[in-house]
Amino acid sequence: MNRALVAAVFALLSSLAASGTLHVQPVTDGVWAIVGEKEQRSAANLANNATFGLLETEKGAVLIDPGGSWKGSEAQHEAIRAVTDQQVVYAINTGGPDHRWLGNGYWQAQGAAGGDILAAPKVDQSAFAHLEQFEALAARNAQTAYRQMEWE
Repeated sequence: MNRALVAAVFALLSSLAASGTLHVQPVTDGVWAIVGEKEQRSAANLANNATFGLLETEKGAVLIDPGGSWKGSEAQHEAIRAVTDQQVVYAINTGGPDHRWLGNGYWQAQGAAGGDILAAPKVDQSAFAHLEQFEALAARNAQTAYRQMEWE
């Protein structure tokens, strides 16, 4: 009995550590806010210091802003699995701040939109400065992915 209790506590603590500091808040049926820490980016919060969105659709889940790092996106994925069985089929970047798009590579690897990430057509030029800053923080594990775009 004691072993089972210790194992359950360990599993719970591991789950909490893996999800960082994300809290899922229901908004309405099939819509959630995934709320990160309101402090500066850090290794402890996996650079997930923002609020992200999750929507269930007929074709699968849509993630609004894929997180601040690969590990941050893994934490998002764990939080998502707690509220839906749907696979994330699209990840949408809503802005230039790096905690909005540095997790693209993770979701691309999971097959979101067949590996295509949806983003605004105009890339924020400051994004590259954000990436350099974050790479220093994350010890070059950002693994950033960009949408393949054709320019006319």
